[in-house]
Amino acid sequence: MSLRRALIAAFSLLLTAVGAVSALYAHHAAKREVWGILDLQQRQVARFIGDGSGVGTGELRLPPGEDDEDLVVAISYADGRPARVSRPGVDFPETSEAGFSLFSDASGEWRLFTLVDGPRTVRVAQQTAEREEIAADAAWDSALPFVLAIPLSWLVVYGLVGAIMGRLHGIAAEVAGRRAGDVRAIDVRRAPSEVRPLITAMNKAFGGLSAALAQ
Repeated sequence: MSLRRALIAAFSLLLTAVGAVSALYAHHAAKREVWGILDLQQRQVARFIGDGSGVGTGELRLPPGEDDEDLVVAISYADGRPARVSRPGVDFPETSEAGFSLFSDASGEWRLFTLVDGPRTVRVAQQTAEREEIAADAAWDSALPFVLAIPLSWLVVYGLVGAIMGRLHGIAAEVAGRRAGDVRAIDVRRAPSEVRPLITAMNKAFGGLSAALAQ
């Protein structure tokens, strides 16, 4: 494999690995952040729901496609008053510990937050499938710039390596175009610092050859 191809392959693999790790981290961090925001939303709803007078006792009429994303609130009372549920179709568990938990019913899995506040218990639920969808959308939006940067990094590497190797090709073309017996020293300043020792050694060889020819 040529030096140019080796450099392009090495830098491309390195930048691809860095971009992939960055994209995965951004994806994971965004999902974790979205889940944290949704958890905070559930806690806030539970704390500020009051006595439940604002929670309808019947099925909420939401636009098509929006009911799955809605938070479902259920409030039960220790004094025996009827419980209030914003969506009666959700099968809440009979008991649940304070804090976050999971439960399942016919419609799927739910993430539940339970708040026990004196004589009332407030429970706020949201389907985990909807949470995953929201989190996935945000995660992909965060990871997309890193994914797009990977092929762009390949183009940058190809251009930079080509420019560096072009300087060597210029020196090689100069030497190849010389006539027989032309043993002038090559201008070291035109070459990258990494290959200057090689050119210096060539100049010494040219000097020895010049001395031999003169002798």
